[in-house]
Amino acid sequence: MLGLDHGWLRLRWKLEGTGKLIVPPFAGRGRSDDLWQTTCFEVFLRAPGSTAYVELNLSPSERWAAYDFTGPREGMAERPMPRDADCTLRRGGAMAFLTLPFRLPDFRRCHGK
Repeated sequence: MLGLDHGWLRLRWKLEGTGKLIVPPFAGRGRSDDLWQTTCFEVFLRAPGSTAYVELNLSPSERWAAYDFTGPREGMAERPMPRDADCTLRRGGAMAFLTLPFRLPDFRRCHGK
């Protein structure tokens, strides 16, 4: 985690040894299902004491997905997002960084309240 500011979370992944890393081509920013079947980073956010959680899938192709679950792999629903996720891959030498600013979820949505 890079930071938290007024309900926005900024995440960064640092990848080392990326000389042979195959990055999917830019696919245009936007929501896309089934990213987990190819190349994506995943984030799971859960409120303490709850079984409900939010899952984010982020691809270096700049495609993304966001879901609410009521429990482990149960009750999946597409999570509305106020705007497209901005997942940007930057490469240099043997390292790559993927950075994401994300509005922290209202976990009450996961419970259907």
